[in-house]
Amino acid sequence: MLKFLVVSVIVIGLVYYWLFNNKKMKTYNHYMKRKKLFDEYIKDFPAAEKYVNQNMALAINYEEKKLCVCVMKNGAPVSFIYQFDDITGCEILEDGAEIKTDISGDGLNTDNVPEDKKSAISDLLVIHQKIKRIDLKILFNDNQNTSVLANFLFWEASKDSDDYKILFRDALKWHGIINNIIKRKR
Repeated sequence: MLKFLVVSVIVIGLVYYWLFNNKKMKTYNHYMKRKKLFDEYIKDFPAAEKYVNQNMALAINYEEKKLCVCVMKNGAPVSFIYQFDDITGCEILEDGAEIKTDISGDGLNTDNVPEDKKSAISDLLVIHQKIKRIDLKILFNDNQNTSVLANFLFWEASKDSDDYKILFRDALKWHGIINNIIKRKR
């Protein structure tokens, strides 16, 4: 009876382990398949820098002064290639609302709060705040396509999570790259 119980526990443990890892593996495979699809879509674009995830790709060619943005439209990747001169603006959106990039990311006005309390207030609000999307909205001088949303985060994440921090940092990096292109045009 004891052997049967031990074997049953081991079998149940193995089945649970297999099912749990199988779900993670399916998610990972889906992510990699979509990421590879975007890689394929921009492979012929000669890029000095690029960023690819399962929902979009960004690539930049400084020599030809071109930006390639590849996003999903109606279930298929679509590429947009623009000259630097056609880029008119760029902003980071969280759940559709613009984020002021000159602020630490929480968008709060803490001017009248004592210095020793600012950090605690900010930390408390950030821990409990959840975000479902981080987008980089790139504006173009194009009558047919005035803007493109490059989606960095597309699942719910807490602002104190590693996922959020990494993806927000990536969006901030590309925001800086595109804004530098705009500044150089002036």
